[in-house]
Amino acid sequence: MLGTTSSILGHYAKLEEPLTRLYGRLAEGERSTELNAVLSDYVKEGRRQREAVERAYREAVTDAYSVGFLPEPVDEAEYRIKDDLPESPSRGDLIKATAALEETTVKFLNRAAGSVRSQLPEVAQAMVVAARRGSRRLDTLRSMPSK
Repeated sequence: MLGTTSSILGHYAKLEEPLTRLYGRLAEGERSTELNAVLSDYVKEGRRQREAVERAYREAVTDAYSVGFLPEPVDEAEYRIKDDLPESPSRGDLIKATAALEETTVKFLNRAAGSVRSQLPEVAQAMVVAARRGSRRLDTLRSMPSK
């Protein structure tokens, strides 16, 4: 159970890290220059979004303001990373795995934003922005041909 904002941010990092790697793998194998650029941008965007959420947290938490336990803890078991890719995944396998993890991350960010909103509204807002961008990336993944 994730009962503090700090633990929520740690879990977000655990979700975003493999997601960024999957986007990188998709970009490497992409023949379309335009789609390669989009996927490469998603790698950079994922890193920027995580940094933005962490920066919002650092800026909101000061010595004068102590963050305690969340009123609504988040169950991390509901947002697990499924690492079931074959050793040599096809493009379709990569797209499916990336979409599944992106969907999990978006759901987690939306749920976590609601949980931290009362204590750290700036962090909640950064999470909502990251979730919106993740939804946009998910739409792109769903429109990609699997071959």
